[in-house]
Amino acid sequence: MEIAARKKDADLYTTMKGDKTLEENPITIQKRVWDGHQLGLQELIFSSVGIDMGQQLMELEDGSAMWKYLCERFEGTANEKTRAMTKRQLYAQLEAARCKQNGSVEGHLNYMCRLHTRLKTVGMTLDDAVFRGMLVSSLPSNERFDRLRGYIDTGMSSVDTPDKVVAMAITFDKANKADHQLQ
Repeated sequence: MEIAARKKDADLYTTMKGDKTLEENPITIQKRVWDGHQLGLQELIFSSVGIDMGQQLMELEDGSAMWKYLCERFEGTANEKTRAMTKRQLYAQLEAARCKQNGSVEGHLNYMCRLHTRLKTVGMTLDDAVFRGMLVSSLPSNERFDRLRGYIDTGMSSVDTPDKVVAMAITFDKANKADHQLQ
């Protein structure tokens, strides 16, 4: 929705993000512009959500309140209890993630990185060493990925960040695919 708002109108986007607010005593033209942005934001939101969610959102004051509600709900930041549950769920998903033997390694690693980013969004930091371990332990067992796990265990500088682990895992996956094509 953010992309659609940016594409439609830069002021609509700044209103959506909460960077632009209505002045305390607006003049008529300011109020009219504000109402137009709120209407545009509501239109954008209602065209993007289902009927049930739309009915819930109709109870809110304006488009900015609707956007804030959606962000809090789907980013898991509505309250401390929701945030704690979201952290637990995301961490469990990250720990349980496993790439199938013939699965897309790159897609799997992107999924894990997205989960890691969402964890940061809800305020949970994960040590790089722990995340690197999760990344390599989620890969299928084969000679190259086992070697990558060994690199991590010995603390090699070529895999001392999650980004380096991802890059090397993708490289090893491409080499594995090339080997299979040659057979």
